[in-house]
Amino acid sequence: MTREQARQEINGRITELPKAKKRVGGHDTYVCPFCNNGSGHDGDGICTNDDGRHWKCFKCGESGDYLDLLKKLHGETEREIFDRYGLTLDNSDTAPADRKQRKSLPATDYKSYFLKASKALHGSQEAKQYINGRGISIETAERFMLGYDSEWRSPKAIRDGKNPPASPRLIIPTSRNSYLARDIRPDADKAYKAMKEGPAEIFNIKALQGAVPVFITEGEIDAISIVEVGGQALALGSTSNADKFVALCTKEPPAVPLILSLDNDESGKKAQAKLKAELEALKVSVYEVNTSGNHKDPNDHLKADRAAFTAIVHSDPTEAARQEAEARRTAYLETSSAHHLTALSGTIAASADTPAIKTGFGELDAALDGGLYEGLYIVGAISSLGKTTFVLQLADQIAQRGHDVLIFSLEMSRFELMAKSISA
Repeated sequence: MTREQARQEINGRITELPKAKKRVGGHDTYVCPFCNNGSGHDGDGICTNDDGRHWKCFKCGESGDYLDLLKKLHGETEREIFDRYGLTLDNSDTAPADRKQRKSLPATDYKSYFLKASKALHGSQEAKQYINGRGISIETAERFMLGYDSEWRSPKAIRDGKNPPASPRLIIPTSRNSYLARDIRPDADKAYKAMKEGPAEIFNIKALQGAVPVFITEGEIDAISIVEVGGQALALGSTSNADKFVALCTKEPPAVPLILSLDNDESGKKAQAKLKAELEALKVSVYEVNTSGNHKDPNDHLKADRAAFTAIVHSDPTEAARQEAEARRTAYLETSSAHHLTALSGTIAASADTPAIKTGFGELDAALDGGLYEGLYIVGAISSLGKTTFVLQLADQIAQRGHDVLIFSLEMSRFELMAKSISA
């Protein structure tokens, strides 16, 4: 195929992203893989324009087409993306190096900024209260070099010529060249509460180099929560980073078991099911453990019940997985026919003495063992044979015996039904 055909093929795959709950201008929206906008009950997500292929996130400001998104998300060239999707270009279509890739600025080294922010956290009572309120200790914060910036302004927005307002942010390094800036104000705008700076990276990826099972979470705070109570965890950063994680596992299969524990919402469950299937296809040892409990995510569970959260993190993943499977089986069986047989027999016994309702047709009543009993009766026949006329006469005769009768008709008006009754 030509280069343009390959681009169109890739750009048509934006539907690979998890869907956001909102629709904008009649179009579906998708969860932004850079800032996770649209993953909750609110947030616009990525909004596509009329061609359905170009998009913009009004939270982090990223925009372009799906090919642009994949380049930024994975740090790959156009040719590398074509190869990943198995698209072969015509021999006559030589592939020049991506111009945007050549002109892209080198990644920013934030090491000195992280050191400065870490020092600022220790000097800020407000920042320490925020992480303590999240159930995170100063010791754990130091382990991950969490920092604080009381006057944070988005570097990307500034580079784009914008003038973003300053806000107090918890700084969570995700690599030497990237971090998450989380607004610590309780009334912060949800659309801008968590903003990523730098390339999308997997948080605490070095956990895979250890010797203990590693929990896989969505958010960085969730992974830190598991480490806080003595477990080991990494964070995808968003459900859209799952493909990047699978690619890493394909290149170098982890030597330790993985325990999937994404957010306890529709998007998280869907991404977890997909991730589990892909990891199992790679023969990776993988389990599922719900560390969120009845809460939205692991950190919410830590804040609500630290003891219960700790017990789940330290439980045997095989036993926890067995218990979850048993719970799902029990919930399923509660909807089965067998589960309701006792109730059904009680209903039958209670209705056994219910008298029949005479239809007014003697031979029909005799065939029905006295008339109509509680239940659903279906009258079937070919078109125009008189089904409606018969049932209407039956209803009139039942009404004449003092029973109320309701008639719903999708084909005849009330006046047509009345005319039939009068004619009869």
